[in-house]
Amino acid sequence: MEMFNKLTYMIMLKATWTKAFAWLIPSQMIYFFMLYVTIPIVEKQADGMKIFDLMPFGYSPEYAVNLLQQLGE
Repeated sequence: MEMFNKLTYMIMLKATWTKAFAWLIPSQMIYFFMLYVTIPIVEKQADGMKIFDLMPFGYSPEYAVNLLQQLGE
């Protein structure tokens, strides 16, 4: 726990709003690219089945097998 506290302290010493904002912009660009480009491509290949990351309440083993079979190798 002491190591975690030291790490947190070191980060807080060097953190600025400018740096946080500078990291926010590229992370959001990647997120929107995934949301509007890569995820729809994968779902189209799986005949409209939702991918695992988009199922917050889980999925059955049968669903997992079916999705992986739809996606193929």
